[in-house]
Amino acid sequence: MKKCLGCGVILQDQDPKAKGYVNSLDQDYCKRCFRLMHYGDSVIDLRSDIKRGDVIKLIKSHDKPVALITDILNVSAAFKDDLLEALKGRQIILVFNKYDLLPKNTNIRRIEEYLETMVSEKFKDAKVLDILITHHKDVYFKKLFMETLDRWSIKEVMFVGNVNAGKSTIINKLLESTKLTVSYYPSTTLNINEVALEDHLFYDTPGLLDENNLGVFISEEKLKDITIKKTIKPLVYQLYDKQSYFIEGLLRIDVLPKEKGSIIFYIADGLKIHRSKLEKGDDYQTKHLSSLPLYLPFDHLSEYDLKGKSLEFEIDGLGIIGFKNIAKIKIHHDQRIRINVRKSVL
Repeated sequence: MKKCLGCGVILQDQDPKAKGYVNSLDQDYCKRCFRLMHYGDSVIDLRSDIKRGDVIKLIKSHDKPVALITDILNVSAAFKDDLLEALKGRQIILVFNKYDLLPKNTNIRRIEEYLETMVSEKFKDAKVLDILITHHKDVYFKKLFMETLDRWSIKEVMFVGNVNAGKSTIINKLLESTKLTVSYYPSTTLNINEVALEDHLFYDTPGLLDENNLGVFISEEKLKDITIKKTIKPLVYQLYDKQSYFIEGLLRIDVLPKEKGSIIFYIADGLKIHRSKLEKGDDYQTKHLSSLPLYLPFDHLSEYDLKGKSLEFEIDGLGIIGFKNIAKIKIHHDQRIRINVRKSVL
């Protein structure tokens, strides 16, 4: 059976609506991968096709060293308990990807300290061989990655990570090609792709679906609007009184400053933020929320007592929101969305 060179799915010419469809079995890329590469769109929604549990079983069934690719903007979401359990006893190379998306004034040392702390807390039952930070224009990554493999005499590596973390992009960088299909649509890789590089074998696995990621609940048409694709330009708001902030119809944040405080948004360029006095927040939500192009129901309320501390909130699939000198906040959100709190890093 012939497989697509882009995503690894078995090619078929019988059902145009099913995955793996090609006009002719002589073709090397399925229709979906062809359109992703040439037009940037996806013709089949495959987010529910690959179950997270099945991918976890797949990872467990192999004993190869693992390159764990992690989106640096969504670190907490990458280290879920089921994956950590699957990686017990394994040799791991941690690759934190998309560093170029962080604001230009980001302190790299603070980022490194944060990542080192996370790794020491989460990977007590695995052997972390190296920690690498990279981005799409990194010309040194291949050299550093291959040196790590040689230092530990590793010939075969399984690439693992959440959807959109950049596994296929990383492998393409190592191959210095665009053989594997990459996009911001979840579940681009459908099966294990085996790729040879000199005397090494790389295995690209299906992305692990994060069921608490906001992007899972957004249509493919709108997914590109919330995806951070270029260096973040932080949006900073100073505040003295009680206010409400709406990120489109995706999130509402009620803020109670301690004195003079600030809120900083690290989100996709183009996402609109509406600010109002707190007492007018309910009125805006009632009149406008459900009519916005980007909308999820606010069926859950999370309350946090910040006590004036500088903290950052990771919103899976949306970005990071920072708070300085804020007493309390309330976040109205879809109950399926996970929020992770950390000390300020950016």
